[in-house]
Amino acid sequence: MRLSRWARATLFTGALLLAIAIVPLWLATLVVPDFVPVLFSLAFFLLAPPGAMIFIAGLLMFLFAIFRP
Repeated sequence: MRLSRWARATLFTGALLLAIAIVPLWLATLVVPDFVPVLFSLAFFLLAPPGAMIFIAGLLMFLFAIFRP
């Protein structure tokens, strides 16, 4: 399998984890501003850091795939 396919899969996985972490928390605070969404905050703090690291790793892999001869 080519490196660009691995990079795309890694980018998708990182973006998915970030979306699962950020979107529910954002929607909950948008709909009910005074409510503290504990479960969504927990999901944010558990999923956002690994999602960001996986996304950055995918970006690096994608850059290596583009500039590789």
